[in-house]
Amino acid sequence: MLYRTTVDVDAPAAAVWAIVRDVETWPSWTPTMSTVELQDSAFEPGATVRVSQPGRKPDVYTVLAVDDRRFLWAARKTGFRQWADHRVEGLGRDRCRVELAFGIDGTLGPVVGPLSRRTVVRFVDTEAAALKARAEG
Repeated sequence: MLYRTTVDVDAPAAAVWAIVRDVETWPSWTPTMSTVELQDSAFEPGATVRVSQPGRKPDVYTVLAVDDRRFLWAARKTGFRQWADHRVEGLGRDRCRVELAFGIDGTLGPVVGPLSRRTVVRFVDTEAAALKARAEG
């Protein structure tokens, strides 16, 4: 299962990226996050992040990749892996495009993915809209 959405934001890419990368502040601007706790000293590949979301058990994500406009993290579960990709692309001096993607793969992915799809779509779309509001507000 893969769900991907994009949103254009009327704000500089660097400013939006600063919001996206500061994962521990997400609960202050998106209702899809209860707590986000970096478990390591730096947000870099290999770091772990404990994520609690409303109505769900906490997950521990491992940061797989980070650069100046993108990060990817994943959480392993029994029989499947869930992952999220976050990208910010500049569209000019004061405008950018944000792409958020969430996937579920692995042996049980074909079962878990369809069962989770409605929640995934709702959460990812909410996060995109909340990020846009935060960055433009």
